[in-house]
Amino acid sequence: MPTRRHKPRPERTSEPPRRLSPWEQSQKLGATPQAQDLYGAAPLPGSGGRGTQLTPSQAVALTLAHRRAATLPSAAEESGIPEGMARPDDRIALLNQTWGTSYAPADLARVRDWLARAPLTVNLTLGGRRSPESPTLAARLREGAGLMNQWQTGTTGASNDLDRRAAAERWMGYGLPLGRITEPGQAGGMPLYAALNVTGSSQGSAPQYGVSHLVLKESVRARATLTPTDSFVHTYAQETRYSTARYALPATDPLGLILSPRTPPRLLRLAFAEATGCDTAWRQSPEAGRAPGAGEYVEAQIHGGIAWRDIAEIVVSPAEADASRIVADFQEFARAHPGLSVRLADGR
Repeated sequence: MPTRRHKPRPERTSEPPRRLSPWEQSQKLGATPQAQDLYGAAPLPGSGGRGTQLTPSQAVALTLAHRRAATLPSAAEESGIPEGMARPDDRIALLNQTWGTSYAPADLARVRDWLARAPLTVNLTLGGRRSPESPTLAARLREGAGLMNQWQTGTTGASNDLDRRAAAERWMGYGLPLGRITEPGQAGGMPLYAALNVTGSSQGSAPQYGVSHLVLKESVRARATLTPTDSFVHTYAQETRYSTARYALPATDPLGLILSPRTPPRLLRLAFAEATGCDTAWRQSPEAGRAPGAGEYVEAQIHGGIAWRDIAEIVVSPAEADASRIVADFQEFARAHPGLSVRLADGR
């Protein structure tokens, strides 16, 4: 009987490992489920305004914020707002009951418009030094192309806890780049932080972080998001039941700030008073005029960086060490940056 000849089996060639999609990479690196259908999507919004090209993660952060805003006021859960406060009429009624005021539902549109036009500012102490021998912050800023984030500098005017910073920025949509930061040079695409100057204060929006401030141009608002207070609130890994950063909303539509119970009550009442011209007796009270406490501000996250072309004005406080010299140096610096103005604050 003839023997069967088996055809030799072809040698197995090892297949190259399948390349992970951007979303699969972001899962491994800790991105949130909310970003699942956005990473790698085409086309993502690519322009952050004049001269600013957004990275995918920056575009994701903005897209998530706009999606949350689109759910208001119907889907309160998605935006971190209790159901009983999601309807504007109910919210106005609750605020009136709390404040002893008589605002009408129609006033909400005026407050919404007021907040949408409130300037974004960055408070800092320009004469500050890291050590007695180091240059001032003003000198370091003039050497660069704009502001740098905490991942690049290793320090900030607030908390230097990078674990909490990472937890907050992961909720914003930055899970993918967070897994890649191994040195400061890789961190340029992370968000920068400002605050909404709800009352138009001459001291900026968050004087607890610095006596002087920068006023950002209106064009920056299109690539900014807002949280009702510090995005560090409840961002520990074990405390994910509520994370302020998880509910960032677009700076172009601040309705969520009015509806959210986490917006600092005094700031919200000030916004209503300023926008409507009402509540004048309280507006002149010591409570209304007191200095803001820790975390008592509306935080803004700027996606796409802050270059000198994004800054409209540098307001130097008289409380700065050698304030007149800082003003003079920046006025000379501004000659090379059209549209940038510099002045000494009036001290109020």
